[in-house]
Amino acid sequence: NGGPNVATYAATKAFERSLALGMGKEMERYGVGVTCLMPGAVSGSAFASTSNTDDALCWKVPFYPMSPPYVARRGVRAMLLGSMEVYPGVPNWIFAKVLPLVLPQRFMTIVVETFFNPVRFPWMPK
Repeated sequence: NGGPNVATYAATKAFERSLALGMGKEMERYGVGVTCLMPGAVSGSAFASTSNTDDALCWKVPFYPMSPPYVARRGVRAMLLGSMEVYPGVPNWIFAKVLPLVLPQRFMTIVVETFFNPVRFPWMPK
């Protein structure tokens, strides 16, 4: 799902998923598996600061940003099980796999925009 202010990032994630799924099918006949890891927000990484999203809602929601060890465990487990893709964490999976089935695309774009924009309340300094 694309989103204003993160359109390029969203496009690269869509490309990564498409590439992994396509390569996985192509490499199947050689006994090679490909697993696409879609980690969502990972705490303690440099992504928030390098992407200028330090104040974004996705980093502020309790239990949403996952730890690197948790993401790695889920990714390795999925790879060993031969899964084509993995979305670590229940909120991440719901956001990626369930909500798009029940919400209109325009609304999903607004949700993505909300999650990647700074949290601002009237009483907060700018």
